[in-house]
Amino acid sequence: MKSRLTIEALIIFLLGGVPLIASYMLGGAENLGAMVKNLITSNNFLTYYLVSLFVAFLIVGSLNWLIWKPSESSREAWRVITTVLHETGSGALGLIRVAAGVLLTFPAIWLIAEPENFKIEKVAHLILYGLIAYGECVIISGWHKDMQRKARVHR
Repeated sequence: MKSRLTIEALIIFLLGGVPLIASYMLGGAENLGAMVKNLITSNNFLTYYLVSLFVAFLIVGSLNWLIWKPSESSREAWRVITTVLHETGSGALGLIRVAAGVLLTFPAIWLIAEPENFKIEKVAHLILYGLIAYGECVIISGWHKDMQRKARVHR
């Protein structure tokens, strides 16, 4: 578990943090603001959609991990469900990783670049959402590995 936390933190940093840092270094605060605005959408549909995918992944992952022991007759249907969920989970995982990297790196850049103007109350919600997204990434990536292992065993 500890290595998964570290690996996810590094992946999140590389996907969301490094581009944000590079944007700031190459274009300053103006470029950084434009990039953050483009990456963090105010579109509630996308947010709810990603949360719905995560909930679906949790439900199927829980069934797969805790309860479900597919019979021979239902094994093919279950394989289709887990394959589709695995692929959509991979896509959602990538988006959530980028978002988590941006949400967690932006406050750090602001604190380092302009400590006199930094206000924790303006970024506390970003940090909270970034930590929640980080937790989702750890769960999804762990269950992806578990589903892949089980799929290999049941073939």
